[in-house]
Amino acid sequence: MAKKIGIFIIFLILNVFVVKGQKDQKESLFVVDTNTSSISWICGSHYGCIDIDTGTIFVQNDKVTGGDFKIDMGSLYDEDIEQELLRLTLANVIKSLEFFDAIHYPTAIFTIEKLIKINDNEYNVAGDLTLKDKTLPVNFNSEIVLKGDTIDVNTGYFGIDRTRWGINYLSKRFDPEDKEQMHVPDEIKILIQLKAVKLKKQEKK
Repeated sequence: MAKKIGIFIIFLILNVFVVKGQKDQKESLFVVDTNTSSISWICGSHYGCIDIDTGTIFVQNDKVTGGDFKIDMGSLYDEDIEQELLRLTLANVIKSLEFFDAIHYPTAIFTIEKLIKINDNEYNVAGDLTLKDKTLPVNFNSEIVLKGDTIDVNTGYFGIDRTRWGINYLSKRFDPEDKEQMHVPDEIKILIQLKAVKLKKQEKK
């Protein structure tokens, strides 16, 4: 009888340690600093930036496990054209109904689904990108540095094909016979540089 009681007590102690271990592995949240973070784009001979609206990165056991990001499509602007009117005209065309339709779809969303470590701070990031209410998988390599209460991310340039999301306007593949039309490349190159800061727990009053 005493032996059974002893085994039961040991079981209870082990169970307490398991529960404590689970509590110690709680997920931490890092919030993207939108003032120091940016997304750069290149399409053909033009290039510019677009703002991150909000972003959250999830960390568990000192490892990035996921993230959610909202991109402000209405903030897209061009940087290569010096003349202001032409620069604004190009940005408005890109945001128009024929391309990204920023009025009806003001937000793009990217969600990290999986990270595979390549070496040291380099990862292959797989996730879902939603443009114009269409969600498709994308993946790219990125440097991710977790240091204390901050995370720095630098993807380098990677490409996405706009026609996958049904953005076919002025694509040569969808209008190959129109010799007088000025075609726009299907591939848009993107570079993401962001900093995220650990969300501190609010003290109860």
